[in-house]
Amino acid sequence: MLDVEPGLFRYIHGSTDSELFFYLLLTYGGSDDPQGAFTRAVNRVLEVMHQFDIEAPFRMSAALTNGKTVYALRFASDDQAPSLFYGEADTLVRADGVLIASEPLGTDPGPWQEVPQRQFLTVTGGDVAAIPFVSA
Repeated sequence: MLDVEPGLFRYIHGSTDSELFFYLLLTYGGSDDPQGAFTRAVNRVLEVMHQFDIEAPFRMSAALTNGKTVYALRFASDDQAPSLFYGEADTLVRADGVLIASEPLGTDPGPWQEVPQRQFLTVTGGDVAAIPFVSA
């Protein structure tokens, strides 16, 4: 928690891991370099876990957006990451773009694509790109 930029710390109102991770992303450059921010934040969490001999796995799926592009990550230190899916909105709802969800919405899993583990997803408009995510 002490890694959060002091100017951002005052905006933290809860105690959830997701809120803290969001502010770590902002601290580590999420506005200018989302992929780098995810890498730095994940590596910092892993570093602290190692420092304090925490053997439990670090598992997460998370997304960050600037209003035009969505960046998402499916990651686990033990390769059992929480699920993450995306699908073209026009096949799912009456809208353009791409939906990202932890589980497929509705009863038809057909239009949903599962994001592979340790993948970093970039979604702009209807374009989806996934690349391997490498942590320390």
